[in-house]
Amino acid sequence: MGRLRHEAGQTIVLFAILLPLFLGLGAIAVDVGYWYVVKKTAQDAADAAALAAARELQDCAAAELVGHDYGERNMPDSTVEVNCGTAGVDPGKVEVAVTAQADTFFGRLFGVLDVTVTQRAVAERLNGPGNLAIFSYSGDCFDGLEFDAENVSINGLVHSNGQFRISRGPFWAADGTFDVERCAASRDLNAVSVFGDGPDDLPRQGSHEEWPAWFGPADFGWFSGCTYRGTTVEITAVAVVITGPDQIIPHNGTIAAGVYCATESFAITGDGVHGRITALAPVISVDANSSELRPYSGANVLFFAVPDGDFNPENDGPECSSAASDMLLNGAGHRWKGVVFSPCGRVVINVSGAQSLEGTILANQVRVDANGFEMIGKSDFEVQTALVE
Repeated sequence: MGRLRHEAGQTIVLFAILLPLFLGLGAIAVDVGYWYVVKKTAQDAADAAALAAARELQDCAAAELVGHDYGERNMPDSTVEVNCGTAGVDPGKVEVAVTAQADTFFGRLFGVLDVTVTQRAVAERLNGPGNLAIFSYSGDCFDGLEFDAENVSINGLVHSNGQFRISRGPFWAADGTFDVERCAASRDLNAVSVFGDGPDDLPRQGSHEEWPAWFGPADFGWFSGCTYRGTTVEITAVAVVITGPDQIIPHNGTIAAGVYCATESFAITGDGVHGRITALAPVISVDANSSELRPYSGANVLFFAVPDGDFNPENDGPECSSAASDMLLNGAGHRWKGVVFSPCGRVVINVSGAQSLEGTILANQVRVDANGFEMIGKSDFEVQTALVE
């Protein structure tokens, strides 16, 4: 009995000795588990930011802005670093690093307040193949698609759901189709035309085609999310002039990159301007020469005639309640890349010069009047991104 009484206090002694060990194990179990959660959240934020930024890889500045935005939205208290085309990063890829502080709980008892967690991701932009040059959606057999110009050369596919008329020539296109169930393709007797390597002088019989791609105003931040916005936007040879609110942005030929939105009209009237822009307005016109323009947006859109004058961001369907104004593109020596999109109206092209446009014209109706118009069809509508690291 005396011996039992003598050993009874050993449990308390052992507990006191092992208590720091138990606390340490608790710190490891709880804190390390939490650190893993923070690490996983940081990795998810980096992955999402890299994939979003990769869509904008045509413009590194835009890719970096998008990467920062996505990273900070997915992990608000983190630091986001985006590298696009910098040393050690492939120009066709973008790297995002997300750094966050993971607090400790039991670790504070041992003086460890937090740990730094950094996760990174690398993504690239994948463009799908496609050589669609001109697409006319209208089924009008008298005013759908018409070429009334000399020396037209289109390296790509031309499709019309309605009229496909060649009024003058010589005309050459790599391929062409029309809706044989609705309308007929025609060529004036004095117009020489060739599709592909010949001997066809008219497009192939095809069927009605739906829009190969559709863009909505909200896809580009319409209206509050646009880089520059106003009632009207005019780009002259020396400045961007915006009304409502009034603003003048001088330039030396290089236009500030961004999405330009106008609730009434967008126009380019100055010769020799160049830059990365995406323009949205109900009425779009160009009356200038020798501009060099590439799209700012990841959707690859250069000009977008906003449907119906309805500025509700939800107005992104293919229905048009009324005919839109013609998009008038005039001048010589232009070098443009991207998509010209007029879902409710007609695009009238009076642009001449070698390789005037590399991209796609998507419109309800299309008319080409320019002599010497050359175009390369490039329709990478479905932009995909993939994580590579």
